[in-house]
Amino acid sequence: MRGKKKFALALVIAAVAGFLWWRLNPSDERQVAKQVERLAEVVSKRPGETNSVMALKMNVLPGLFADEFTVALVEFPFNGDYTSTVMTSNVARARGALAELELRFYDITAELASETEATALFTAQARVRHKEGKPRVETREMICGLRKVEEKWRFTSFKEEVVLSR
Repeated sequence: MRGKKKFALALVIAAVAGFLWWRLNPSDERQVAKQVERLAEVVSKRPGETNSVMALKMNVLPGLFADEFTVALVEFPFNGDYTSTVMTSNVARARGALAELELRFYDITAELASETEATALFTAQARVRHKEGKPRVETREMICGLRKVEEKWRFTSFKEEVVLSR
């Protein structure tokens, strides 16, 4: 009977160790998806958000981008090449003009091109409310390029995938 208890205990310990290893060492695909989710969290602005919360978020934002990256969206006035510092400044300025910005990403799929290059495909939905105005919702299909720099995935490009055209 003691042998069965020891075996059962060893089996439970092995299962817990396996779960912890799986949870604490996510795959590159999972890390890319988490980085996409983190971008949505950092850019979003909740109603009544304080300046200190905004400052904390803006400190995190440059670490999500590569030193230089490209934005190429349909009918978007700010397409072009940016540095992480300039983009952080632009995001902070845009957030200041809004009462609320809720950014959500759905159906995130990560594809690895190599050990240091990845692509994330997802549906982006932005719910924007200006300080004087009604909420506006936009939905776009996105393709983002990411590069692994110093063991962290950083965005290198944002492109829109045109699903339907008029």
